[in-house]
Order: sequence, then structure tokens, then C-alpha cells
Amino acid sequence: MARVVLAPSTLENEYAKLWNVFQQCTNGVGAVSRPYFSNGFRASSKAGDPPTCDVTGTFYFVEWPYRDPATGANKCRVINIVATGCDRYDCALGLLVHSTAQISYVRCSNGRPKGAPALQMHYDFHRGQGPRHPFFHVQIGPVNFDAEQLKLLRVDQASVTPAGDTLHGVRIPTPLIGLSGLLLSLAADYWDEARFAGFLATLKTSKVLQLPADCMDLRSSLMESDNSMHSYHWYGYAA
Repeated sequence: MARVVLAPSTLENEYAKLWNVFQQCTNGVGAVSRPYFSNGFRASSKAGDPPTCDVTGTFYFVEWPYRDPATGANKCRVINIVATGCDRYDCALGLLVHSTAQISYVRCSNGRPKGAPALQMHYDFHRGQGPRHPFFHVQIGPVNFDAEQLKLLRVDQASVTPAGDTLHGVRIPTPLIGLSGLLLSLAADYWDEARFAGFLATLKTSKVLQLPADCMDLRSSLMESDNSMHSYHWYGYAA
């Protein structure tokens, strides 16, 4: 299959299409989504060998409904969510070479945070991380946000300030998340099934998914084991 290479402007447009559908569905459930960039994302190219393109986005989701299983299906709380991330592409090869997505959840009342964040974590992918570093993983713990972006989005600092120590070095293997996967996970957790299915269908046809992650070791390991899907594939030892 021929590899797809997208110009930065085209890449930004493809991400913007995803955001437009995401925001339409968000409006449909009466929730508030504030993007830092008007179209959700910004693509910026960087000269080098190879040339790269960073797609970035920062979002504030205000008073989203959260049904806590511990309190019963009919008792709905609301939470504020702050998320930011960057997907980096090799422009010459059309490969995703780095991705990070950070997210912070805080319970709220009347739009204001109640206490410290209930959960903070970041998803990560970067080639060449070493044999004990899962290709794709999540780490629970403090996250970093741009202060100027938070100010423009009117994010209360309490929504991103961690409470106490966490075991930040624990890496849990995951699938590739990235910016598009982060939106998909939010859609799955907080929307009804019909809206989630609509966004999922849009994502599946996006050109964003035609740019694979640069992780041939993982692909080769899966193929050699008949796609067993065991977690050991996510670690970088050569077969």
C-alpha cells in the first residue's frame, strides 16, 4: 500500500474536521467545549532532517456530565476536563513519530472546581524510547499545561493543580491514543451511543488515520505471533 504524505495545511484541515463533528455532538448534549484554537487544532511545520509537522490542541470542557458507578446510574455529577496534546509527523515519510496527550479531571459545582483534580494522566508515544518503555502507554500523575492558554480559556488553576504525590513512573501499556484518540475516549465516556457512533464513523474515514505510527518493531512482533495481542509486544526488545 502506498504511504500517504499530507501537507501541514491538509493535516490541520483533517484534524479540524474531526473537531467540528466533535463540537457539534458536544453542543447536542448541552455541554461546553472551549478550544484554544478556533478550529480545534494548529499545524506547524519545522525544517530539518527529516522535516516535521506538529499538530497541537488545548481544550477546556466545562460541566460535563459524569455518571459515577459508585453512586448509581441515576445520580449524575458534573466535572471539568482540561486536555492538551501534540502529534508530530515525519513529513517526508508520512509517519507519526511522537505523540503526547495530557488530561486533568476535576469535580465541580456551578462551573467551579471542588477540591484538587480527581485524576490526571498523560498518554505518550515516542520512537526510540528503550526496551522497557512501552511504545504506547499512559502514566498517572501531574501534567503540564501552558499558563497563557489556560488563562485565555478561563481555566481555574485548581483544575490542573495536583494534590500530593503519585507514582508518576508507572507506565501502563495502551493502544495509540494521540489527539484523535483522546477525543474518541471522551465521546465514549460522556455521550449517548448514537453521537459516539457518529463521531467514531467520522474518525474511521479521516485521513489522519492513514498516517501510521512509526513502530515497526511492534508490527513485526504482532505478525510473528499471529497477532496474539499480549502486552509483551508493546516493549522494544527485538524478536
